[in-house]
Parts: sequence; structure tokens; C-alpha cells
Amino acid sequence: MLTRYWQDLTHCRLCWKIAATVFLLILAVESVILVPSAQRFEAGLLAQRATYGIIAVEPVLAATNYGENIPLLGAGVRNSVGRYGISGVLLRDANGAHIAAAGSVAGLERQLALAAPMAEGGVRSADGRHMDIAWPSEHGVTAAARVDTSDVAGEVARYSIRIAALVALIVLVVTAGTMLVLHQFVLRPVMLLRASARAAGADPDGAELHMVRTRRPDEIGDLIDAHNALLGEVAASKRRDRELAEERARHLSSHDPLTGLPNRKA
Repeated sequence: MLTRYWQDLTHCRLCWKIAATVFLLILAVESVILVPSAQRFEAGLLAQRATYGIIAVEPVLAATNYGENIPLLGAGVRNSVGRYGISGVLLRDANGAHIAAAGSVAGLERQLALAAPMAEGGVRSADGRHMDIAWPSEHGVTAAARVDTSDVAGEVARYSIRIAALVALIVLVVTAGTMLVLHQFVLRPVMLLRASARAAGADPDGAELHMVRTRRPDEIGDLIDAHNALLGEVAASKRRDRELAEERARHLSSHDPLTGLPNRKA
């Protein structure tokens, strides 16, 4: 039974066309969704890294008074380098005077000049390995930090692969389900109609014996009803033709075929 079922599916050109259309539509929709989803995921990771930078620096500013204990502040800044992926920190006071710096700070001055808050994002390097952020601290200091983002590309790639795999699974399941539904509600009755029409064509006198039984309240049911009605008409027409032929044979047996007059037998 499974073999015949599989043969029916593989030979159903209509099923394959519909299933292929459904497959391509779902794939197109999911692909359109995947791109902005991956972009949002990447933006979330970058915002997370920026938060890490602030988390690493703000406690140092809160624990020290940079106006009175610059050495302690400098030590705290140096200790913050290496934590949460921080590779450089640069601090300036409200007047723009240099306070403390540690780690890789080349180019951080540009971010300090912008003093962009975290919500506005940072500036990533050309190779994507780090991001420079700056924010005005509530402690009266403008801070900038260089945050490691070398793992973001890999995270986004893995996220995209997971989403793509999920999309592929959804597409396969929906396509298989579409094929099953088509087989049950379209292919099977159409094949029954085809077999019925062929059998009725080979046996027109018994055409009504080859009707397809159904109670489906849909368009396929209407088609089957019309098919059965046609077979009934064919059978009735054959019966009428047979009756007329018999009547004509009886008439010719007792009447002259040329004049129509009763013959000697009549």
C-alpha cells in the first residue's frame, strides 16, 4: 500500500507543482524575515558589548574621586582592561582634560569628542574585531572604551544557521503536509475519476456500474456528481439505442424496408 501511495505521489504532476509553489513561497517569506532578524540579533549583541564596557568602567568612577585620588582612579582603569572584553579605556573631565587611560586607546579620542551615548551605538573597526564607545558618565567624566566584538560575526553566523535550519525544517514539513493533503483530497479522487472514465469507456452499456461513490460537500464532490450524472446519461442513452434497435429489428421483420408496407410474414 505504501509503495502504491508513493507511486501516486511521484506521478502526480499537479501535486508537485502546487507543493513546489508552496515551498518557494515559504522559502521566500522566511528568507525576507531572516535578514532583518539577523541584523537585529547583531545589533543586540553590539548593544550588549557596549553595556559590558559601561559596566566595567562605571564602578571604577563610582568608587574613586578622580579630583582627589587620580592614582587610584588610574589603577582602577587599568584593572578594568581585560574585563568583559575591554581592551582600552580613556577618561576626560568636564573641561576636556586628560584623567586616565589604559590599554589600547588609539582613536578613542574621536569617540570622546562625540561623547555618543550607548543608545546611539559605537564605531566598529573595519575588521569588526572591536567597537569604540563613549558616554557622558553621571560622575562628571566623559568616558570611552574599546570593546572586543571579534566573536559577534561568529555568533551571527551561528544564529543565521539555526534560523535557516529551522526554516528548512518548516518548509519540508509544510511541503510534505501539502503533498499528503493533496493526495488525500485531490489526487485520490481525481485518479478514481480517471479509472471510472476509462472503465465506462470500455463498457458503455454498463457505465452506471462504474460510478464513483462520494458524499463530499466541496468542488471535488460536485465534479464527481457531474461525472456520475454523465455516466448515467451514457447508460440511459445506450439503453434507448438498444431499445430502438430492437424495435427497428422487429419492425423490419414484418415490414418491407423500402416501402414500409407489411410483408408476407405480417
